[in-house]
Amino acid sequence: MGFQGIRLLLGLNQSQLAEHLAVSLTTVYRLESNLLEIDNRTLYAARYLQFMVTRLIMLIRKNQ
Repeated sequence: MGFQGIRLLLGLNQSQLAEHLAVSLTTVYRLESNLLEIDNRTLYAARYLQFMVTRLIMLIRKNQ
């Protein structure tokens, strides 16, 4: 599953994801389209993973 699939699974639009990652909407589009250089993709993938883990923990706690 790519970045877009995970974003959709979390119920976020591109603007919301950009806000959570503290990046521009264009960056989210380029990330989902694999248009970023590998170093930038790695950086944003790490931020994305950190955000997803935090969000999932919040959802789990909310549903307990």
